[in-house]
Amino acid sequence: MSSPAADDTALEAAKDRAIAILIDSDVALQESLTELQRARELAGRAGLSIESHIVKPIETITTDSAGGSSNNSNSNNSAIYIGNTTTTTTTTGNAANCYPPTDSNNTTGGHSNTDHVVASTGDDRLDLIAELKRNLLRRHRAMQPEQRGEDRWDKPRALGERRRRINREQDINESYPNEPPFTGWMVFVGQMTTKIRHDRPDERHDQSKVLQEIGKIWRVGMSAEDREYYARFAKDARKEFNLQVIEFRSTGACQPSKHFAPLDNSNIWIRKDCPNPLENEILSYETIRFPKRPPEFEEAYEEREVRSILKRKLKEKGLMEEDGKTWKKSVDFEALVEREKIKRLKTASPNISLGPTES
Repeated sequence: MSSPAADDTALEAAKDRAIAILIDSDVALQESLTELQRARELAGRAGLSIESHIVKPIETITTDSAGGSSNNSNSNNSAIYIGNTTTTTTTTGNAANCYPPTDSNNTTGGHSNTDHVVASTGDDRLDLIAELKRNLLRRHRAMQPEQRGEDRWDKPRALGERRRRINREQDINESYPNEPPFTGWMVFVGQMTTKIRHDRPDERHDQSKVLQEIGKIWRVGMSAEDREYYARFAKDARKEFNLQVIEFRSTGACQPSKHFAPLDNSNIWIRKDCPNPLENEILSYETIRFPKRPPEFEEAYEEREVRSILKRKLKEKGLMEEDGKTWKKSVDFEALVEREKIKRLKTASPNISLGPTES
């Protein structure tokens, strides 16, 4: 057992250390308050405030002329008692009035980060009803004709005035990250369409029929693991895209994705780090840009297009008989078709010579 003298010595040493810590704390606090007052003055000159308008201000102990004390956060002379020292800070008027808080939405472009939050009551049924009400309210606002999409225009709608469409940031800024497909089915459709068009270069492409084939492959020809691969693909790509958007909003640029990327700025997405066999096959193609139709079908397509457009124009002018099948005697439809084809050819190739010219 230790002697009483040794215990007294240890106690005195502990007291000395505690007093030294209190003194150091008081000095550090005094320096901090001095810097805080200096920051408050600098912010006040700029019309800003260092006072938080989110949390409540700290109550301070103020002294009156009679020597009493009271709790007041808006007094001119406030004294904070810590340890054996008293620190007094002096402000001019009410701090909340001298330094009005800034609107937090000013730094987010007017967007709120909390308007999507639904308060949780702990009752699943009540929470679900609140979520459904919120969705219905948003849907109702979106269906209002005067409010739907008004932020896309440079000014409100006015009778007889013309307004311009505002381009989206992702349409005009090359640094904006590429947005991936929403579902794994969309990813698979893009990849399979590329494969089919590559494997059938001499056939006329019909996307509706191709989608039917891809749908059968998705439902019958693929395993659950293969479909899960594309579901994870879309989910992970969307998560990474959201992080890229946050980085772009903060810095004006973003790092390119290390895992997902569209091929040749198209809507065909692949996984770069561990592609599956279909993606490896697509990566081996020389190009993923295919013509709309084979060259041998181009002339017939243009012929049908010219005839269809010209027929519609002549019908609008009332140059077709009442039976809807024959033209009036003043209309030479075949000659007009040839003239329209020559006009298109001149527009496509201005320097082309269509025959000898008269001198």
